[in-house]
Order: sequence, then C-alpha cells, then structure tokens
Amino acid sequence: MRAELSAETLITSLVREKLYSKEKEIEQLQAELAAAVRGNEILRCEVQSSLDNLSVTTHELKDLKHQVLQNKNNTYPMSVFVYKETIPIYKMLTLR
Repeated sequence: MRAELSAETLITSLVREKLYSKEKEIEQLQAELAAAVRGNEILRCEVQSSLDNLSVTTHELKDLKHQVLQNKNNTYPMSVFVYKETIPIYKMLTLR
C-alpha cells in the first residue's frame, strides 16, 4: 500500500512538472504570437504609407505632364510647380 502511495505521489509530481512546462511553453508561444501580430500591423502601416506616397507622386507626375503639354508651344522659359516650389524647367532637367 505504501509503495502504491509513493508511486502515485511520484506520478502526480511528474504530471505537475509536465503541466508547468506546458504552461510555460504556451506563455512563450503567446508572447511570440503577440510580437508577430505587432510586426504584421507595423508592416501593414508601412505598406499603406508607401501606397499613399505612390498615389501622391502619380498625381504630381500627371499634373507635371499636363503642365508640360499646355506649355509645349510657348517660347518663354517654362516653370513647373513641384513639391510646393517653382523650378524653371531647364534647371529641373539638369538636376537628373
């Protein structure tokens, strides 16, 4: 009877240790998942920001093309509005 009690106590102790180990593993996995979710959200924000910047740049390019086409036949120096400042077109072409 005493041997059975000792065996049960030993088994209970081993099961508790295994349970504790599994709980720690779950906590670690939850922390890793939370970090991955945060990283994913940061990447989504960066992608959205890049798409927004691309959209703005595309519209600026269309506006610039429109200005160039409108002023194509003018003989006077043409200026264009780029990034909130006026730059003479001949100067802009040399900036490449």
